[in-house]
Amino acid sequence: MSFTNWFIDFHRTLAGCWHHQKFLKEAIYQTLRGGYYQLRLGVLDFLNTLVGLDIPIAIATPHSRKSLEEGIKIVGLQGYFEAIIALEDFCLGKPDGEMFEVVAEQLSLEPDVCLCLVTQT
Repeated sequence: MSFTNWFIDFHRTLAGCWHHQKFLKEAIYQTLRGGYYQLRLGVLDFLNTLVGLDIPIAIATPHSRKSLEEGIKIVGLQGYFEAIIALEDFCLGKPDGEMFEVVAEQLSLEPDVCLCLVTQT
């Protein structure tokens, strides 16, 4: 199936969905992104330190679960995260705090005991 046909089917499927705009934006992002992932310097050491201290780790993104899981696999971070939160898991994106509240809930922690590190791309 060509991308054009896939996109038309995708658009029709989500036409009545309240997540429609987010999914449409994600489809365009995935097409333009080109699939390139790379860990930033120090990330693996930092994650290993957290694991060694038995600190629970989660990852969250306003992108699709498929995209997030693909990125985790490509950079070899499978098994590091106790919670993986993606676009499908919340209604309101940044700057709203709902995504972060979902992370805390998935970790069975109160939000006020969590530390959030955010990257800008």
